[in-house]
Amino acid sequence: MTRARVLAIALVVAVVVGVIGGVLFLLHGRSQAGRVAHSARVTAPPGALAAVRLLFAADGRKALTPELSSALSPGVKRLFPAGSRFSPAMRSWQQSGVYANVTGIVREPGIAPVRAEIGLVSRRGRWLVTFEGAL
Repeated sequence: MTRARVLAIALVVAVVVGVIGGVLFLLHGRSQAGRVAHSARVTAPPGALAAVRLLFAADGRKALTPELSSALSPGVKRLFPAGSRFSPAMRSWQQSGVYANVTGIVREPGIAPVRAEIGLVSRRGRWLVTFEGAL
């Protein structure tokens, strides 16, 4: 075999190995990216997020546990000014048994945004707010 032919075969083998390695690298990178993107999307259960949204709505009191609701003045329905909202931080949901909390930003009209934590409890398949406080 001539030297040129050996070099040509070695070059073809190197290219094939490089292409296979590149494909494997891309597939592995794509599966890792998929896992990261999926974990970034994993958030609180939909019922818990609904309770947090309700907390900032006109009937916010309905989101509270009966114990917390009884500690408030009778007749108070709206707990936050109209236009207030809570933006949960990515991957801030933490749960232990029936208790959980989520952190994020509370925005009230005319007031600087504040980092806050909202505590929840699951009772009879429904999430209820146990507390809300600035961090």
